Amino acid sequence: MTRKRAYLLIMAALLLSLPGFTRTGAFPAHAAGIATAGSKAETPVKLIVTVGEEAGVEIYAKIRQGQTVVPFRAFFAALGGQVKWDDGKSIATATLDGSTASIAAGASTFVFNGEIYLLNQPSSMNDGTLYVPLRSVSLPLGASIAAGGFPLTVRVHYEKAEEEESPDERLAQWMEDVFEHHDAFMDGLGVMPLSGDVVNGRMAIQIRSYGDVERKLGDAELSAVRAAIYRIAGEEFPLELEVVECCTRDPDIQGVVKKVDAARKFIQVSGAYRGIESEYPINISLFKDAKLLVDGVEAKPDFTEEMVGKSVRAWLAGIRTSADAAVKVELT
Repeated sequence: MTRKRAYLLIMAALLLSLPGFTRTGAFPAHAAGIATAGSKAETPVKLIVTVGEEAGVEIYAKIRQGQTVVPFRAFFAALGGQVKWDDGKSIATATLDGSTASIAAGASTFVFNGEIYLLNQPSSMNDGTLYVPLRSVSLPLGASIAAGGFPLTVRVHYEKAEEEESPDERLAQWMEDVFEHHDAFMDGLGVMPLSGDVVNGRMAIQIRSYGDVERKLGDAELSAVRAAIYRIAGEEFPLELEVVECCTRDPDIQGVVKKVDAARKFIQVSGAYRGIESEYPINISLFKDAKLLVDGVEAKPDFTEEMVGKSVRAWLAGIRTSADAAVKVELT
């Protein structure tokens, strides 16, 4: 043995005898960011998901092979979606705001609205949970991702797509606004909106004369009603006005008063409803502006016990409640 070789052996023995010095080295591999063959290379990370202006939802996530991976079900649930799992095929399917995303366990791609997208790394199962790379599933959704801080925090922000309102939905809202202004129509225009309907981009509203129930509505009054409806909506649209006139046709109800319910303000009549004899009693109430004639004389629009036994002729205005609302009743 040479003198040099003996010297090296002595120095090595001295170094190994020093405290904290091992054969594997002075620093563990992970301290230098090196993943050893036996390590899982997975680190928990804080993930916060926000949708629009709502408060953020924190879900579990982790770093795997340099990428953030998230539980597929928990991620889409935080976005407001629904997830189903096909155990037979090991496929998860999520629905969110009309979109559909599906992915199989161990797959390198996933399907979003029929389009195939590559994953940064394959999906994987861990303790019964399917994990997917966050960035790969977020970008097709239009979600934004930001990361920073210590410990690391990843934030995902998602804006729900604004649903385009259909023409009929818009018209239905305007029609609702019209009926909320019914007092203005009655007091200002002398017209009562009765009912309405919206079909195929067209609004139809039934109206009648208010105050003087037998007054005929002329073209000028109908134009004023139409203009008022357009002002409420803020624009013009296909509109039909159906005028329900009082007393220009045969009475809707004819018969005899059998009972007066003064508390609920209606009379019970035995007779015919629009020409067909009714098997059951017919209840008749009065509109606030209804015309009541008793023995040919206009009376206050209230029913009293003295009216039992009188013959009845009543005209309705198209509104059905617990009792048929009449605009004119004649008792003789």
